[in-house]
Amino acid sequence: MNYFVRAFIVVLAYRILFCLSGYIRATYYERKYKEYIAGKGEEFASYTAPIRKLLKQAGIPDSTVTAVDSLGHGQFQAVQVSVVENLTVKRGDVIADGLNILSKIKGTFLMNLRECFSPLYWVQLVLFLPIKLCEYLGVSGDKLVPKLIQILYWISAPLLLLFRTQPVSYTHLRAHETSAHL
Repeated sequence: MNYFVRAFIVVLAYRILFCLSGYIRATYYERKYKEYIAGKGEEFASYTAPIRKLLKQAGIPDSTVTAVDSLGHGQFQAVQVSVVENLTVKRGDVIADGLNILSKIKGTFLMNLRECFSPLYWVQLVLFLPIKLCEYLGVSGDKLVPKLIQILYWISAPLLLLFRTQPVSYTHLRAHETSAHL
């Protein structure tokens, strides 16, 4: 049992540090973006890749805005472009969506940080561990295979706990001996 407590503490510490780090980085990039918009900061293009990575870690999809390109001869083409890839463009809709994305990233990491201290989160994680692992591996929890694995987990976990063998040390057995046994 001591092993499980140590493992839980390690997982908890990692999750707290991961969420706290994500929140701090999102706050930093939001501040840098606001400085860039105001014309006080440095070039913002170097922050695009780290923001894209944070967006993926937070599980938030990138939003798109419409960009209109001139094809010549009076013809135009409207295309959808990534907001994160165009944060250096100082258009009003890109700026608004960019600030919104950074706010969502901060909110997601803050929510995940608060979950670390919720017993209900950990109970749910243990109960639905196979589905969480499948989702982590990129398999949707709505598919049949994760659901079957989940059912097998629900059946086998209590049985394993019920019928597990308790290792007993030789010194433990010797401690229960009396002079009549010798």
